[in-house]
Amino acid sequence: MSPPQRVAIIPDFAERYDRSVIDGISRYVHQESKWSLYVPADIEHRDAQLMRWKGDGIIANFDDPKIVDIVRHKNLPSIGFGGGAGYSNSKIVYMATGDEAIGRMGAEHFLERGYSQFAFAAMPLTRRDQPWSERRAQAFAQRVAEEGYQTRKFRPSLSVARDWDQLLGALGQWIEELPKPIGLMAAYDTFAFHVLEACREREIQVPEDVAVLGVDNEEHICELSTPQLSSIIQGGATLGYRAAEMLDQMMQGKIKKTPKVIHLPPVGIVTRRSTDILAIRDKDVARALQFIRENACHGIQVPDVVRQVSLSRVTLENRFRELIGRTMHREIKRIQLDKVKELLRTTDLPMQMVASQSGFEYPEYLSNFFSRETGRTLGQYRSESRD
Repeated sequence: MSPPQRVAIIPDFAERYDRSVIDGISRYVHQESKWSLYVPADIEHRDAQLMRWKGDGIIANFDDPKIVDIVRHKNLPSIGFGGGAGYSNSKIVYMATGDEAIGRMGAEHFLERGYSQFAFAAMPLTRRDQPWSERRAQAFAQRVAEEGYQTRKFRPSLSVARDWDQLLGALGQWIEELPKPIGLMAAYDTFAFHVLEACREREIQVPEDVAVLGVDNEEHICELSTPQLSSIIQGGATLGYRAAEMLDQMMQGKIKKTPKVIHLPPVGIVTRRSTDILAIRDKDVARALQFIRENACHGIQVPDVVRQVSLSRVTLENRFRELIGRTMHREIKRIQLDKVKELLRTTDLPMQMVASQSGFEYPEYLSNFFSRETGRTLGQYRSESRD
């Protein structure tokens, strides 16, 4: 029997995203591989230790340029990940959650709730080592613009961002001057937490006046916030699993040419109180949408929705499509799909129960529907998408 391949894993353990990447790597290793893992715990001497280490492959956070240089010079099968820094001058495969997809997902979240006013709280432009914030902001604004709306941006200077009182003061003044109701996305959860605190100081109602969405789904931040914060799940575990899978194939010589950058889509949104509201002025459409969201997973059909309002099916369908951008049937299926993803991500229920709890009569139909919508099987999604 050949000896196990030696693989170095170099994360930033202070970051929740990196810890979720480790979770994905761990699942792959336990399921598919017999690697011998090297994970340096001594941050102070990590660089020197990695330079001396001898092995077969590396998965590393590339936000530190020194790590990028060391990995590049070791000339081993390697995969980098992180927030976007360090990979632009490297020929090593780099995996990242698609920031554009994150921004568009945030915009869709508010569009689905009927908002016509939008805002984005971005990081300072001077932080050149974190381009992800600007990419998310641009994608958010682009998606909103596609529907004919504008996005108001908040971007503090670096000095203001570093001072808690100044940041809350600037945020509060900006938010007070925004038109309302408005859907506001922040670059990441901690910044969204600042937004919520600024709203609380100014007695601005969340989500009634300002609905707030973050990114990362850092549960200790989301649950600590007042109100609790809705957030986009980036999908670090999916990235970790895919990175380990690709590195394994590279080390075995099964992959010789790989793309330089691989973007993975975010997993979805955990909706909490900070965005749990509709901003639709058409009362009939709002009533129909609310009924769909409360009952989509109970096997309802479009005629059931029509019976909730005093409009003909044609009139309601036309108004619904105009305001929501989808048919009522498509909205029912979208809600069901989100429920399936949530159950796969957070439970070990058998597929028959997943189908039943998401409104599908037969598991076989759910399986075909899910594969058609996502391009992945139910089992693949469950394995790869848990953070």
